[in-house]
Amino acid sequence: MSDGKAPRVFISYAQDSPEHMAQVRGFATLLRRRIGLDVALDQWADHRRLDWSAWATELLTNADFVLVVASPAYRRRADGQYR
Repeated sequence: MSDGKAPRVFISYAQDSPEHMAQVRGFATLLRRRIGLDVALDQWADHRRLDWSAWATELLTNADFVLVVASPAYRRRADGQYR
């Protein structure tokens, strides 16, 4: 980060609802446009077929920061309840 590049940020969240996804996208857009962070968000990469697990692993590994948008659905998945 000391090389003058914007910090790389990976955002992790549960796709609870279209409204929740829109709020996460709005937050990511704010971080990118207003603050100048290099933000990775799945919604910006879903225009092509991807191995999402490999995509997320690579971005998590290379991120300077990982932001987790915790929600009830995210908590359930983190606890191993996939419903």
